[in-house]
Amino acid sequence: FTDIGTTFIRNAQRNKVSKLQPEKMEFLVYDISKDPEEQELDLYSFDIIIGFDVVHATESINKTLENLKKLLKKKSKVKDFNLPI
Repeated sequence: FTDIGTTFIRNAQRNKVSKLQPEKMEFLVYDISKDPEEQELDLYSFDIIIGFDVVHATESINKTLENLKKLLKKKSKVKDFNLPI
């Protein structure tokens, strides 16, 4: 689980879902608009990235998608869900 700020990270860590299999959950601050390598994330190590109302909120959607692709293994997916208000 990642977020740009620590408040959501702390809330997610307290959430029931994270307690079901805590050994399989990682929590860290990550800004998707910045290069993941500069933030010490393992490149090409994710099978799927799921976002909720995040990609469209960045300054450059193309740059953000490039950053996310650097995290994905071959044949992996980015799913960004934009929920209507």
